[in-house]
Amino acid sequence: MSAGLDTDPDSDSHEMPDSFFVQPLVSGVSPLQLINVIGYFVFLIVSSIGGAGGLGASIGSVSAAYPTMITPAGWAFSIWSAVFSLTGCLTLFQAFPSRRLWSYEKLGWWWALNTVIGEGLWTVAWVKGWGSQWVAACTLAFIVATGACIYIRIDAGVAPLTGSGPPNALCRTLTHPFCCKSTLSKARPAKSLVDFVFLEGGIGLYLGWTTAACIVNFSIALVASGFQNDGKAAPFFASLLLIASTSLAFLAALFRLDFWYAGAIAWALTGIWRNQQSDSTTIVHNDSVSQVALFSCTVSWAATLAAIVGRIMLFREGKLPVARDSDSPALLFSPLTDSDSVQ
Repeated sequence: MSAGLDTDPDSDSHEMPDSFFVQPLVSGVSPLQLINVIGYFVFLIVSSIGGAGGLGASIGSVSAAYPTMITPAGWAFSIWSAVFSLTGCLTLFQAFPSRRLWSYEKLGWWWALNTVIGEGLWTVAWVKGWGSQWVAACTLAFIVATGACIYIRIDAGVAPLTGSGPPNALCRTLTHPFCCKSTLSKARPAKSLVDFVFLEGGIGLYLGWTTAACIVNFSIALVASGFQNDGKAAPFFASLLLIASTSLAFLAALFRLDFWYAGAIAWALTGIWRNQQSDSTTIVHNDSVSQVALFSCTVSWAATLAAIVGRIMLFREGKLPVARDSDSPALLFSPLTDSDSVQ
């Protein structure tokens, strides 16, 4: 195993910040790590109470009260099971004493802000209908913004390659058999499976789904404010939002090979299309919007699958090594030999 595959998350060139919130307590865990754990459990508790109607109307009943042309089918919200599982494991994993610097660099304060202020406030504002749902919509935009900050900090996905060939990660990867060999000549730093599944996967799914939810939430706020779904502008506006969501998924797959983010949006778009095909009263049916939704989910799933293929190709080429992780022995393996190791 190459020395480039470091097994100690805190044994790198970065110095530990001189801050009370990052310094270890008696248990070896930093205050920031504890705040992240507490904040996440506050998020879970408030979301559970809100979903069950403990704060008044339930989250689902509020959504049903304001039908739009882009409301997903009820089954689409089952993605929260995967999101909660991955982000829950991430939150617990970052609390390892040896992960103090890792937690600070990857999550920082953004995760606590996202879970406590973002999700907690959104749940209350949503079920209470503050400001005709505009408070909830703006809060969800804050959730997406803080999630995006984490997404940038962790450098999710695969960065574009250097050398000749197509100008983005997906095209360079998929056209590798037909292009110059230099398009795949640069190896990436190794990522542990914990980083790939819990960090990149959890944040990617979470950000992708909340991005789609934010678009739906703003549509609901418009309806709650008196916007008419039966006007000529409504189908155009709904179609525009669907295309915008598709563009985000396509760009994530194209430039980052990020199938987590793209897949979450594709899932949401599929839920919207299927709801348009149903007889549900939670959505305003429109043939043109249904066709755009079908096109959007098809393009998004195609981009997601292409990103998966691209990742597999890079992995088989030895350009996406998996490092050993000292905190997760059950998840460890490395496809690298000494000749393939990261320089």
